[in-house]
Amino acid sequence: MTIRSSAVAMLLLSLAAGRRAPPNPRLEDPQQGLAQGPVQWLMTDDETKEYKKLHTDEERAAFAKTFWEKRDPTPERRRTSSR
Repeated sequence: MTIRSSAVAMLLLSLAAGRRAPPNPRLEDPQQGLAQGPVQWLMTDDETKEYKKLHTDEERAAFAKTFWEKRDPTPERRRTSSR
């Protein structure tokens, strides 16, 4: 490798290392992006409409809890383990 190509490679590596991806809201707040992530394929049309009407983190957290409780294949285990 020549000095010029080494310098170009070092420049490109330094630029790539300094560049950060923009923050992903779904990673920072999983409830915020519930309807935009893979879960969107599990949501019914009514659930999607309901989710879009939510405004607070508390509302979204309650929705997510209910959403997953509806799909729990072993709800009896959840009731007995919470005592």
